[in-house]
Amino acid sequence: MHGWGFHAGVWSQIAPYFDEYEITYWGSEYIGGGPPLAPDIPTGSFCVAYSFGVAQVLALNPSNLRGLVSICGFDALAARGRGAAIEAILSGLSRNAYGQMRAFWASCGVNRFAPREAIDGVELEKGLIAMRRLDARNELRAAAYPILALASRDDRVIPFEVSQAVWEKHGLLTSPVGGHGLPMSCASWCVEEIKRFLEIHDA
Repeated sequence: MHGWGFHAGVWSQIAPYFDEYEITYWGSEYIGGGPPLAPDIPTGSFCVAYSFGVAQVLALNPSNLRGLVSICGFDALAARGRGAAIEAILSGLSRNAYGQMRAFWASCGVNRFAPREAIDGVELEKGLIAMRRLDARNELRAAAYPILALASRDDRVIPFEVSQAVWEKHGLLTSPVGGHGLPMSCASWCVEEIKRFLEIHDA
């Protein structure tokens, strides 16, 4: 499950290391050009989710989820004091959608993730509006499946103190660098930690 402002290509440096698993990509079509998406999260899956994708998975509470890996994720953004950041991006999208996306990707440490023609302004706006109101804190508290949370200390999009507040009871693991583009900037570290998690919980 990729995050807002990206497509499933965020997993291109991670997915090849999990050939033994059937990999399904799921999420919104904010940006064109990514791998094909499935209509649903398969029952009985381990789910690896990124950024807003984590909150969406938590809110959906998929059937028989076997485990969740959160990368730069959160349970609620506006409720965690980041509502102004959402409004600023919404405003930027209305003025210059591609300029706003380039600025957002740069804040993630990612250079020009996709060309201008690939962005879907309507889906991007819908995603931000959903992000503004989504609050999955209760679902996280009630989660009965194992969770691994990965974050970077220099994330400019989800400040480290937010990650700590969300994941402190779930064993947050942190990288000193990597920014919000952690699945791309620190893919090898993410792979190592995901594999360790699966070795424990996929017995």
